[in-house]
Amino acid sequence: MSTLATPAANAAQKASGTPRTEHFNVLIVGAGISGVGGAYHLARQCPDKSFVVLESQDGFGGTWRTHKYPGI
Repeated sequence: MSTLATPAANAAQKASGTPRTEHFNVLIVGAGISGVGGAYHLARQCPDKSFVVLESQDGFGGTWRTHKYPGI
């Protein structure tokens, strides 16, 4: 099982009024290239492990999402 936790998902959880506790084997902080790459390899190489990716933005991409680079 894998999950991407974002502020929007957190707001939806709070709106439901029911607290939720989940347990994961691995916590990945950040959904930039390293976090997404880590999640990919973890899912492929350790399918029996559960993990969550925590991200402060509303989507994944890290620096590539939050900064615009001329010519790219």
